[in-house]
Amino acid sequence: MWDHFHETPRFKVERGGWLRLWILQLLVKREMTGAEIINYIHELTAGRWKPSPGSVYPILKSMVEEGYLKYREERNSKVYSLTEKGRKELENMGVAVREENADEIIETIENYVEYLGELYGEQILRDDGLKGKVMAVITHLKQIVGE
Repeated sequence: MWDHFHETPRFKVERGGWLRLWILQLLVKREMTGAEIINYIHELTAGRWKPSPGSVYPILKSMVEEGYLKYREERNSKVYSLTEKGRKELENMGVAVREENADEIIETIENYVEYLGELYGEQILRDDGLKGKVMAVITHLKQIVGE
């Protein structure tokens, strides 16, 4: 999926280029504040990289000025979302620009659960730390469905 990015002149790998692309891709899923973007990237990289506010906020500002993003004020925060121009930029790069629906997300979770069981099922049974993490996920899912 990321192969197409180097082909689009506007977003060649330049200072902040990959971060700009990542921000566009994240905002396809939902609106986010700058802090949420920073934390989400930190989570996605399993804690290996946390972009600094000094790199994220100037990029957000320039992307708004260029028309790729817009924002609304909410409780002392700017909540960013894609504009049509931002969506078109991603489409031009061959990136799917659509929001997942609940059925697709549930199917993805089912696939990961099957994968986890096949690869690590025995290990999870023997490791109380892993078992605790799985149980925490189950508890969270039960909260979502009201159990």
